[in-house]
Amino acid sequence: MAQAKKPPKPGWGKCKATIKNWPRPGVVALVKELYDLSEENRTFLHARLLPQHMGETLERSKRKLRSMLSVSTAWNNHFRHVDVKRFIDRFEKASDDPAAVADLLVTDLEAGFATLAEIGDYEEMVDHLYATLSRLEEMLEIVPRESRVALIERLNALAEKWGAEFGYGISDELVGFAQFWSGRMSAD
Repeated sequence: MAQAKKPPKPGWGKCKATIKNWPRPGVVALVKELYDLSEENRTFLHARLLPQHMGETLERSKRKLRSMLSVSTAWNNHFRHVDVKRFIDRFEKASDDPAAVADLLVTDLEAGFATLAEIGDYEEMVDHLYATLSRLEEMLEIVPRESRVALIERLNALAEKWGAEFGYGISDELVGFAQFWSGRMSAD
């Protein structure tokens, strides 16, 4: 007996083919349903479609990020680097604004270091902070100079506040990072 063929799995190609000939109101209605479905979708659509409101979208994203990195999230064992990374990845994809992404990454560092100070020995947060510094370095390379100034000032404030606070080498890394970018700004 011949084995029945499995139907192909659904994917973007099938979705695209289905909506390709939809009337515009149908597509708009679908986007509205997606908008209503989750806060994450709303943030994505705001960042992608309403660049004139990027400041508001960025502030909402910062609040969400601070919540994801809060002391209560860490104490309740709900902190996951992968969730924070995914959140920032999606913001980056939606906004296509390196300065806004760098701003969000500095907020990540501010919240992460504050939580680490409260929690104490929390290796997962330290690893997250190293990863955030690495990603911020890549982002600062493409951020226009005039947008870097305020970010570097915030980094210097972080280094001053937490520069001698933690082990794992993270304090030294933060201080070195801030000094490097301050020096680079002076040289530019």
